[in-house]
Order: sequence, then C-alpha cells, then structure tokens
Amino acid sequence: MNKLSVYDDKSVRIFFENGDVFEGEVLFNDAEFMESEFGLTDDMLQMEEWLFREEEIAAVELLPEDHKPVSFFHVPACDFRTTAWSGGFTTQYLIWPREAEYPDRNFLWRISSATVENEESDFTALPDYYRFIATLKGEMHIAHSGGPEIHLPPYRVHCFDGADATISRGCCTDFNLMLRKGKAFGRLETLSIGLTPELILPERGIRDTLLYVAEGSALLSAQIGPHRREFLLKEGEPFLIEGENRRPFTLCSASGVPDAPVRLIIARMGEMEPEESI
Repeated sequence: MNKLSVYDDKSVRIFFENGDVFEGEVLFNDAEFMESEFGLTDDMLQMEEWLFREEEIAAVELLPEDHKPVSFFHVPACDFRTTAWSGGFTTQYLIWPREAEYPDRNFLWRISSATVENEESDFTALPDYYRFIATLKGEMHIAHSGGPEIHLPPYRVHCFDGADATISRGCCTDFNLMLRKGKAFGRLETLSIGLTPELILPERGIRDTLLYVAEGSALLSAQIGPHRREFLLKEGEPFLIEGENRRPFTLCSASGVPDAPVRLIIARMGEMEPEESI
C-alpha cells in the first residue's frame, strides 16, 4: 500500500522539498485514477486544485479536523497569466475565487503587475471594484474623471474608484490590487526593510496576504504549528500566505548588505461578512 494513502480524506500539513508549506484536507489518488483523469502516472495527494507527488513531499503531519488551514508558498510561474491591454501587458499573479475569470468580472480580488508602454493611456473601466496602484519602475501621472493629475513616483500607493474615467501619463511598470465593492476589503502597502527583522502583525479577517519583492531579496520567518520556518523571497517572485494567519511573522533583508534596503509590496485581502456588505 502506498504510504500516501493513509492521509486520504484527512486534514494535513505538508512540507515540501522546496520549502513551501500547505495545509488542508487531502484526497489520495492512485496512479490508475491519475492516468484516467489527468494523464499522469504517479500516486498523488490532491488538495483542492493542487496535486502533490510523493517525491516532492518532505514530510506530512496530521492536523485536528477543526484546524483552520494556513499555507505558505511561492506562487508558481505556471499560475501567472499574461494578457495584453490597450497600454501594454498585464501579468495576473492571483485571483479569488480561483475559478474566477477577469473578463467575466466575477472575482472578489485580483493582483497583477502591468507595463504601461504608451505615454498616455486610458484605464479599463471597472465600476464594481476599488483599485490600488503603485509604480515599481518609472513614474506615472494619473487623473480621474477630469480631476487634477496625481504624481505617482515609485512605491507611492494610490487608491481610486474603478468607476472613474481614469487616464495616465508616463511609461512605467505598476502593481495593482482590485477589490470587489461591498464584498471584499483589504489594502496595498509598500515596505522598505533592512537586516533587522520587522514584525508584521496579523489582521482579523484577512484571507490572503501576498508579498512581492520589487528590489532585492527578503527572508520571511513564521511560526507554523510547532515549527519555525524561513522562506526566501526573491525579486519578482510573489509569495502567498493563504488562509487566515493568526500569528505574526517577520521580514528582513536577505542580502547581508546593511545599506541596501529591500523594497516589498504587501497586499492583504479578505471577504466581508454578510452583515458588512453594502
């Protein structure tokens, strides 16, 4: 009997060889099932849409059935989705729910990075969403519905209503968060860190926390169950804490150079309770 089969229909914590940690309920799928359903030939554990091979797994721990899962993992590049828009290209890093599609406007939140390649651009109208934007490279001047221009140098976060008629001037690379009005809440913030660990406190109701290192590399240290784990966050590689994380974590520079601060973007998103909806 495959040793993974003992975890069928169980709540588990899985440690992976690449350092990622996933928590949740899994199903065991044998090779025959995997071949018939997915064209794969390995025994695997399945956690929602994730499929895990035995050789990828470093360790598995059983969790109480009432445990609220929290996973810490690098968002795989195969999940990125790059599309063209009128002013350049957009790469989507995260959308929730996972099965949502941006063109259908059926998502609660979405995180992406876009290139603005035209000197003047019109933003896509998104009347059902609030938007947060920050430039990573280059600068932008942005105006809403005929109002005054707002200057956005690198790492300044700006929030606006997706219903506004928004135009911009300047070529740049930006970072975006979209939140469904009346159904989702959250924010986008920038952080500059050095070698001294900086404590990041948990926030009630936050389901997803995405960290993106725009310059340098960072070290995230978190308590996961009885384990203290460290994760290396490299430039341009989004990292996701999925689930309501109730413990603080720390961030510090991984460069080892005192006068070379690391620049990060942190996006936090949660779903409103029904009584909070408007």
